[in-house]
Amino acid sequence: MNKDVNDVLAQLEEEEKNETVLKEDKKILNEHEATSNSSQQKVKDKKNIIIIILSIIIIIMLVSIIAFILLNNFRKTETIDASSYNSTDLISMFKENGYKFEIYYSGETTIYIILQNKEEGITLQRIYNSIIGTLMTFNNANINEESADLIDTSYNDTIEEKQQYGAFYNWLETYNISKVQISTMLDNYFDLYYDEAIDLNALLYTY
Repeated sequence: MNKDVNDVLAQLEEEEKNETVLKEDKKILNEHEATSNSSQQKVKDKKNIIIIILSIIIIIMLVSIIAFILLNNFRKTETIDASSYNSTDLISMFKENGYKFEIYYSGETTIYIILQNKEEGITLQRIYNSIIGTLMTFNNANINEESADLIDTSYNDTIEEKQQYGAFYNWLETYNISKVQISTMLDNYFDLYYDEAIDLNALLYTY
């Protein structure tokens, strides 16, 4: 009888121990799970922060690019009223807008005065030739490779040359100036800077 009671008590004590161990194990598991969840949450939060920062950077870059493009287009399409400008004013205006003036001579017969903006593809030439007289041509490289004759327009008999001739007047409208103003400006530029003329033949032989 006493043996049976002792056996039951021992069994109950064993079960109580097992239950205590199970509770401790469960507690440890819960704590580990909580720590794991906390770590995962921290990692997730860090990822979200990085994503937000990258998104902000990308948005700022896109806004900057769009603003730059819009500002560039605005500058290109902006109309300048230079209708009352004299030659000196026009020379300054073109230089401020990225144009360069160049003077070349070829032998004793031909002199070239060139107004050029490579970025916009614009080339305007006034040519003085002791045999055939004065010529003036215009080319917008963004349209085609041909040049329009601005003095004897009868030579503009191809579609490409006619396109260039129309482009010349569109270009004049950008600055609200006339062909006479341009011709006079180039003539005056030649008078002012003739001493800076470059020998075209010597330049060609150099290369």
